[in-house]
Amino acid sequence: MGHGHSLLPAYLPYGEMTEMIGRIHVNMATLMTIAREAGPIEGGIAIFGAGKVIVTENEKGFGFTAEDADGKHSGRLRFTEDGRDIEGFRCTCAVGKDGDCMCRHIVAAELKVQNELPDTRIELGKEGEAEMVVTDEYTARAMVGGNLNVLSTPALTMLMERAALAAAEGSREEGEATIGMSVSVEHLAAATLGTKVRAVARIAAVRGRKVTFDVLADDGRREIGKGTVVFMYIDEKRFLGKLLRGACDMPVSFPGIVPAPRK
Repeated sequence: MGHGHSLLPAYLPYGEMTEMIGRIHVNMATLMTIAREAGPIEGGIAIFGAGKVIVTENEKGFGFTAEDADGKHSGRLRFTEDGRDIEGFRCTCAVGKDGDCMCRHIVAAELKVQNELPDTRIELGKEGEAEMVVTDEYTARAMVGGNLNVLSTPALTMLMERAALAAAEGSREEGEATIGMSVSVEHLAAATLGTKVRAVARIAAVRGRKVTFDVLADDGRREIGKGTVVFMYIDEKRFLGKLLRGACDMPVSFPGIVPAPRK
């Protein structure tokens, strides 16, 4: 899906639920990740644009009734605490009844609660790339104390993260930064000194603030490595403030590395 609003009407009419505006901000990429295809989103926009969805809030989330050519369907919808992702849903229609596949009625209800255009800044499928030449400093011998002058796995991992950063370029809101949550890398072939290695990262999934990238690296002749990088989008000032107060724990643990105790 591109940066345009081809699936969206020129504006979304405000309803009677103005007290909920500002609390929910689910982006288009998250909706596409959950829905897996454009059909439910297009159908949900049509239902919402026609004013055929009613939503009520309760202690467990939101209940809804949506109407289309197939009749009326009801269900429930629950968001994460930060309002950036959908935590759970269910609909009485055949598609949404199992609570694992988003239907057009659920999309219509989400739009009703959000009552604004979903942000399209993060784009599923967007790619970014990074290149490096294998020099002495990036070899296994230099970085991890190995015996061979070939590209080290830590250097390959760094290249993949750089490619992911390139793919994320332009998707951050003002004041946002990205931090790494996890990296999974398969080092498939050796790259000797002087070899140029290129990594290409693609945004594969988005769930709220968490963005997953699929990454491939090659030397122009063969695949050197592949993996997955996961970033979290954070409020930079808030994050740095917590660091200064010593109150910020990274949202990921590293096997074999024990954090130093706080004094």
